[in-house]
Order: sequence, then structure tokens, then C-alpha cells
Amino acid sequence: MARCASVGATSGAVYDALHVIAAEVAQAAAIVTLDPTDFERFRIDTSPRLVIPPDGGGLL
Repeated sequence: MARCASVGATSGAVYDALHVIAAEVAQAAAIVTLDPTDFERFRIDTSPRLVIPPDGGGLL
């Protein structure tokens, strides 16, 4: 909640923060996303890197 408050996040953005924090706790190497801006503002130095699929998600 403190991380959300520090960037003024509300509503659905809180779920983006929870994804980043869960990835940190799990010590994930990366978060794969088609929309990195949703997660970038919640990252800290020790957060997993953000990866955008090279084909823009064409496999979906």
C-alpha cells in the first residue's frame, strides 16, 4: 500500500503493484508483459526486470 500511495495509484493499478511485489517475493527473474508502463512505476532496484515479447504478443 505504501508503494501505491507513493505514486498516487488507485483502483486497478493496485493490482499491477501486487503483481510486481509478488514477483519480488517469489524472486522471479522477470515479469513478461505487453504493457510495461503498468508495472514500471512500481518497480524498485531489486524488482524483476520487465520483458516485452519480441513479437508483441502474436502468440496469444
